[in-house]
Amino acid sequence: MNIPNLITVLRVLLIPIFILLFYLPYQWSYLASSSVFAFAAATDWLDGYLARKNNLTSAIGGLMDHGSDAFFVTFTIAALTHHEWAPAALVLVIPAAFIQYMLDSKALAGQPLKASSLGRYNGISYFVF
Repeated sequence: MNIPNLITVLRVLLIPIFILLFYLPYQWSYLASSSVFAFAAATDWLDGYLARKNNLTSAIGGLMDHGSDAFFVTFTIAALTHHEWAPAALVLVIPAAFIQYMLDSKALAGQPLKASSLGRYNGISYFVF
């Protein structure tokens, strides 16, 4: 376990905090949950940057990073779907896309994840949406 992987785990631990803040019945709760989301997006950039800079990239680290993104964004979309602010199909499509990506990359066999340009922009678009 290294610093980039710990940052990745932190992103997963932020999910219940985001959900709690999102559903609190206060005016400030959307701003607070948006701040948690922005922080999670920043940690997504930070863990990758630190892993590449310090030569700490690994197949398991890449899998953890992409998996945490898929979890965080799926829960975020589920919360938005509850308010009818996002299509419900995305709650199924995002995890399915991650599983397909993981299986195609052979990450479970120890192969490094190699994102195509399409895959990279697809992952970024989850957070942008």
